[in-house]
Amino acid sequence: MFEVFIYKKPQNYEIIYQLQSEWKEKLKEGTVNECLYLLEHTPTFTAGRQFQKEHLLIPPEVCNQRGIFFTYTDRGGDITYHGPGQLVGYPILNLASHQMTLHQYIRKLEETIIDTLAHYHISAHTIKSLTGVWVQDRKISAIGIGVKNSITWHGFSININLDLTPFQWIIPCGISDKKVTSLKNELNNFTCPTVAEFTKTFLPVFIEKFHIPEPYIIEI
Repeated sequence: MFEVFIYKKPQNYEIIYQLQSEWKEKLKEGTVNECLYLLEHTPTFTAGRQFQKEHLLIPPEVCNQRGIFFTYTDRGGDITYHGPGQLVGYPILNLASHQMTLHQYIRKLEETIIDTLAHYHISAHTIKSLTGVWVQDRKISAIGIGVKNSITWHGFSININLDLTPFQWIIPCGISDKKVTSLKNELNNFTCPTVAEFTKTFLPVFIEKFHIPEPYIIEI
């Protein structure tokens, strides 16, 4: 049975990373089912495998002074920001069992996010040669994953109603000529959903896209 873990409060990045690491090893061994973590993080800059140090525009010690944890991680991509008001999803799947390539998996994540945003009348799309989801030329969702022996970890983030200020202190995903946006910004005067409300819209779309039968949902 596919398991979905929904966290009600922002979570420490390192703790969730450790949970992912343990789960993917157990999935490889066949002792657990596939799962999806859905949550917000406490303020964190994560630097992926393609990180270039000049893309962090403030010293690491200043990050700490501003209440933001900085960490290196083993996902793909450059640097990004996670914080309250942003939905983060970590699917731990066996791509072989889904008969899906890595490229198809990333495209499927992008489609899921685009279709969810459409529920809020936001027209989002992909940009050729760039990973993630965009509203015009503004990035609303980042994707950075890891995969080994067909097992995925890491995942995606969708900016709902978070403070975008920390993105000014980095070059997000190494892309200097495009801005970061949020659902709140794009909705203008319309009421923005909470992360919990957005999650309830997102999850059925994810389940349908990945052909998942009756998931077992655990709220934490």
